[in-house]
Amino acid sequence: MRFPVLILLLALPASASDAPRTRASDENDPAVLAVKDRLTSDPAAAESLANRLFSSRLGGALTSEKDADARLGAIRNWIAKDPDSAARLAIGLAGDDKNGNTLFEDSLFRQTLIGFEDNPGAQKNVFGRLSKAAKDSKLIKKQAEEMSEDERREILRTLFEGKGAQGERVITQKDDNQSPTEKPSAAPATAFSGYYDRLSGGNLRGYSPQLLSLQSALNARRPPGAPRLVETGKLDYATLSYPGHGMRYDLGSLDERLRRERIAQLARLAGRALTARDWRDPDLEAKLKAQVPADKLSPRLARRAALLEKARKAAADFDAAAAQSKDPNAITKGLLIELGRNQKEASRWIAAAALEEELSRLEAEEGFLSPELLSAIDAAPVSPATREGYKKRGEVLKAKYAQAKSNAQKAQELLESSAWAASLAEVDRLVAENQSLRRNLLRDADVFSRVPWRIHESLVVQPRWRELLDTMSLKWAPGTSFARAVALRRNRLSRYLGVFAQIAAGDLDAAAQSFSSAEPVRR
Repeated sequence: MRFPVLILLLALPASASDAPRTRASDENDPAVLAVKDRLTSDPAAAESLANRLFSSRLGGALTSEKDADARLGAIRNWIAKDPDSAARLAIGLAGDDKNGNTLFEDSLFRQTLIGFEDNPGAQKNVFGRLSKAAKDSKLIKKQAEEMSEDERREILRTLFEGKGAQGERVITQKDDNQSPTEKPSAAPATAFSGYYDRLSGGNLRGYSPQLLSLQSALNARRPPGAPRLVETGKLDYATLSYPGHGMRYDLGSLDERLRRERIAQLARLAGRALTARDWRDPDLEAKLKAQVPADKLSPRLARRAALLEKARKAAADFDAAAAQSKDPNAITKGLLIELGRNQKEASRWIAAAALEEELSRLEAEEGFLSPELLSAIDAAPVSPATREGYKKRGEVLKAKYAQAKSNAQKAQELLESSAWAASLAEVDRLVAENQSLRRNLLRDADVFSRVPWRIHESLVVQPRWRELLDTMSLKWAPGTSFARAVALRRNRLSRYLGVFAQIAAGDLDAAAQSFSSAEPVRR
């Protein structure tokens, strides 16, 4: 279905012959206006574009319909409702077809899925590492009696490996001096769990060398956007309120990702393809909500918002309690206990919201094994045994997604239960298991989904005499453009068939590397 899409560009001026490489054209581009006119006036052109979108990954982004006829009908309706966006997509896809790659399509997916956030690991040079190591070694020496075994092991790991385990789990302290347990870290704010238990056993009013070392350690691992603590060795408002910076960063990141996902889902339901200009509109979400009923959105979005609201309430309680410490006389052991309780409560709901976000992501990714993909696998020119091995590998990947969803749901249920504090070790185990399951899972599912379509694109069904002509051109006229095109097509087909066989055999690491090498690259 590629040639008909290129037909849309034949009537354009010469200056428009080079299709955009990685982004859609501006809406006032003459090429866009010409293609738009063609789409609105020529039903055959609109039908060609609908079939091209149907055969690409963009079809799944435009509609959630599973039935092939219903999906094609939804794409036709979208083209009719939004010919401007359809024209820009037509030009981008024509560029892909002309160059024999999927650069525009891949770039469009990256631009809508990738977000940016601050890098918390700023000081990673030699001086920063040595400085942090010196401070942490002092902390171990001065607080050896007060720190738990897990905390000492964490700092030692940071000294010798350059990073600790806090990115994966954090130390918490049970009330009434019970043994410490562990909790999964959904966000940096949870790294302060147990913070107030340690402070409550020290000097609440005067100077403390242990507190000075702790302030130094906090400065070495500041949450993004947090100011540097003045290392006084005394308890003050800045030190006691410090975990609030991590909470605000976590809540802000989760809120922003939720907002973008909600807008993207509203746009799909409204049949709109958002441009960079649309995303800059502060009223974009309100405009989209006016076009789409609220009950059409995924319930998981509303659930994430509710969990974040609970986290914000706990964070507000923490800030209110911390504000009391602006009066030095109000810094008491009771205040530290209250701060610790509020901080743990906020961390609990932040972690639950992060797990809900993970569940949304898993549900979006797990549908890779579609009926269309299974048909493409069946059409691959390989042995029946290889084809069955490929399908079995897809079932294994699908089972991993199902297990990861089950683990995330169970961990979330434990965090939301009234006895959540006693279940932290089990939550930690489930999250660690998911980290193992998710390792390379998205990469493997993506390669698994792409290879059959690449084979389909490289495979040309033609008469026997044409195959003989192609072979003769390779043998007797290898330097001609015709022979070079035949060699390129056959070489691509051979390489993708090799990746297909690697996946069928279960060698997914080698398959990912081979697929990356086989993909065309624009120089």
